[in-house]
Order: sequence, then structure tokens, then C-alpha cells
Amino acid sequence: MADHEHHELREYIRRRTEQALDEALKPQPPFPEYARRAIVEEVYQAGEEEIEYNLRRLVKRAKRNQKRLAREAERRKARVRAIPRFSLYFRIQHVMIAASVLTLIVTGVPIKFHNTPIGAVAASLGIVHAMGITHRIAAAVMALGSLLHILWIIFTRNGWRTFLDLIPRPKDLFDLIGMLKFLLGVSRERPRFGRFNFIEKFDYWAVYWGVVIMLGTGTLLAFNTYFMNQIGSYSMRIATLIHSDEALLASLALLIWHMYWAHLNPDKFPMNRTFLTGTMSVEEMIEEHPAELEERVYRGEIPFDAVKDYPEWAALHPRARADRREAAGRQGGES
Repeated sequence: MADHEHHELREYIRRRTEQALDEALKPQPPFPEYARRAIVEEVYQAGEEEIEYNLRRLVKRAKRNQKRLAREAERRKARVRAIPRFSLYFRIQHVMIAASVLTLIVTGVPIKFHNTPIGAVAASLGIVHAMGITHRIAAAVMALGSLLHILWIIFTRNGWRTFLDLIPRPKDLFDLIGMLKFLLGVSRERPRFGRFNFIEKFDYWAVYWGVVIMLGTGTLLAFNTYFMNQIGSYSMRIATLIHSDEALLASLALLIWHMYWAHLNPDKFPMNRTFLTGTMSVEEMIEEHPAELEERVYRGEIPFDAVKDYPEWAALHPRARADRREAAGRQGGES
């Protein structure tokens, strides 16, 4: 409260106190002035303290409400600007495969390196057999997640469209060259990526390759007694070598390549939440997938309110185009 407002409030309290006291004393015998002033001052002080207390409470409440309304406004704004990219079903597939692959890595490393301290620790704890069982269960979950993904591609429009968008095209090669130029400082502009960039496509097809190899050789090893009689020990040794080395390669690719680009790079650290929420903000879309954003805004798949603060993108929206046509029609009619 400003000083002059505080002074005016004090004077108002004093006047009202004097008026109330005069009204109360009118029917009474003459009252000494010094006693009157003492009563006025006492009532005034009590009234001022109460008002100050109530004002402090009101100010605190107003500040709390202001912060709450600001948070709600930010949440509404964030919801409006959250661009959906991945369906719940797609995210479930991703979580199933990601969790199973991580489990396969944790349980497979002591088995592969059984002659190293890692294997010795597992053996000393007596968990080698349990890790083998867990390894097979995780492989079954990975197989189920892969099967669900294939069925999603075959029987849903969204799945088929996503699969087509993930097929490598000549543009990906030019995007790779353009990204290298950008990273080396030769070019000032990043390539305009569509729904999936060349890095995401590489990740996707690397998983396809890895799943086929790992499930194929893993099945041979899980039922080694049967397949030993069918294809011989030499073929089984080859399957063991392929399974072991491909697992190491896949682990390194996942933990170094994918984890860095998806989660640990400075733009995403400590985690890219898109795989959980299925959405990206408008700012992220402009930065990472501008070609996709342009196409979806033009088709009206994204609400106008999500891009209204970005004139370049809002101008592409069907609502903005309709407004321009309407304005042009009015101007033509007036002329």
C-alpha cells in the first residue's frame, strides 16, 4: 500500500472513531475532553491494528490466488501447445521393448562375460540361474512387443502411415549432409525434418535388425538340445557367436547412440518426455520437425490456438486462410 493511501486510511479511521464516539455519548452527561481524546486514541489504535492485520491477510491471499491463477494459465497454455505425436498404443509398445531390452542387457552381460569379475560377482551371489530365467522372460516380452507392433502396422491406418514415414528416402541422405554442414559451421540452417529424421529412422531399423537376429539366435540357444540335433554343434556355435556379438553391438548402440540423441544431449537432458506423454511443444516442433508442423498446421490437424503466437505458422492454418479470403471478399465487394 502506498504511503499516501496508508495516511488517508489512518485519517479515515480516526474520523470514524470520533464520529462513533460522539454519537454514543450524545445522550450522556457532558464528558471531559481529555477522557474523550483518550478513548478515541485507544479505539483508533485497536481499529488500526485490526485493519492492518486484515489487510496483511488479504494481501497474502491475493498473492496466493495470483500465483495459482498464473500456474493454471501456464498449464492451460501448455496443454494447448502440446502437439500429439505418438498414440498411447505406440508408447506402450515402446515401453515394452525398451524395458525388455534393458533387462536383457543387465542379465546378459554377466552371462557373456562369465570369466570376468562381473561374472564372478554374479556367481558368488548365486543368481546366475535366476538371471538366465529372467533373460528368457524379457526375451518373450520383447517378442510380444514386436508382434504387437507388426499387428499395429498391418491393421491400423496410423500404424501403416507411421511405417511409411519411417522408410528411408533420398531426402534423408541430403538431410544427413545438411546436418553435418550445420554441425561443422558450414551452414547456418538446420535441415527441415519431417515427422522422422534420419537419426530416428536409423534407430527404428536398427531395432528391427537387432530383434530379428536376437530372437532368431536366442530361440536356437533357448532350445539348444532340440536344435543341436537338427542343425549340429557347429551351427549352434555360430548362433552363439552371433547372438553374443550382436547383443554387445546393440547394447553399445542403445546406450551411446540412442540414449544420447534421445535423452542426454543438451537440448533434452535429463530426459525426453515425449516417449511418456506422446506430445511435443510447438517450440520443439519448430526446432526439430518444422516440415511436419507445416504440413499438419496447413491441414488443420493442430488447433489454431496452439500456433496463434507464431505468425509464420498461424498464417498457414485453415482458419487464417479463411479469414484472409473473407477479408479479400469484403474488399472486392466494397470496390
